[in-house]
Amino acid sequence: MSQINGTILSKMVRLKSDRLSGMSVPPRRDNICTRERTRLPRFSRIFCGTWRAAMGLFLLVVIISGAQPRPAHAQTDSESVTYTVTFEGNWNTDSTPGGVVGGAHFTTLIGAVHNSDVTFWAKGEIATAGVEGVAELGSTGTFETEISNAEKKGTVKSIVREGGTSATGTSTLEVEFSPTHPLFTLLSMIGPSPDWFVGVSALSLLDESDDWRTSHTVDLFPYDAGTENGEEFSLSNSATSPQGDITSLRGQGKFSDVRMARLNFTLNNVIPPLEETETGEVDTDGGGGCTLGGGDSGSAFGLFLATLALLLAVLLRRHLAEGKMH
Repeated sequence: MSQINGTILSKMVRLKSDRLSGMSVPPRRDNICTRERTRLPRFSRIFCGTWRAAMGLFLLVVIISGAQPRPAHAQTDSESVTYTVTFEGNWNTDSTPGGVVGGAHFTTLIGAVHNSDVTFWAKGEIATAGVEGVAELGSTGTFETEISNAEKKGTVKSIVREGGTSATGTSTLEVEFSPTHPLFTLLSMIGPSPDWFVGVSALSLLDESDDWRTSHTVDLFPYDAGTENGEEFSLSNSATSPQGDITSLRGQGKFSDVRMARLNFTLNNVIPPLEETETGEVDTDGGGGCTLGGGDSGSAFGLFLATLALLLAVLLRRHLAEGKMH
């Protein structure tokens, strides 16, 4: 009997042992190792959180700055300028020692702004019909036609016209020039006279460095158009045949070596070029549509970058302080 009980007890112990071996026993809590969260290297943390936003903003600013168009006033290849041109008469006994004739005056000022592809008159050359009309009668019609014909070819920017003045009076006009048309030609009859006039031919308002002159003065002396005879201040004279060349009368005949008149040029302002939009419309603001504050875009954009740099410096200081705490 005792042998049977021992056998049963042995089987029960073995069965219990088998059951226990198939069960999953949780490990003791004191043997569990908690895995700490891996800290990102400082290099990687720069691109997280606030820094990621700041860096994104910085990249956006860089992209925008690259897309900024140049200010219109810096486009020296296409800018125009305006000058105030003042004609000052100086017809007195110094310029004509024999006396000043009654009714002495300078007729209508007529001329053009043009380029070097056209010349309307020059010393040593034959006067055109237009120059003859101005020099003999102060008539501007034919000369204006000659200028208009040149304008159609693109060699003339504009016709210049202003009323004449007395022997010692002044006449003022506003004239626009461009880098492609920087030359100035002007005529005015010395009246009364056979065919005498004062003026300038192809005078450039650009200096030797191709910069606009801020101011410029030109003394004007008398010329003979070579189209009419006569040595007195009169209108009724016979035509010169054959026609002669245009010659200087400075210090000859009735004239001394003193100027008869003067032209004063004063630079007013630079005119930005008109720009066409994608729709073909002309942008009269001259700002290109993308600048910040028009002509002050550079200053405004520089202030924006300085503010951004200050913001980045503050964030960097805060980031370094947090790194020391951890």
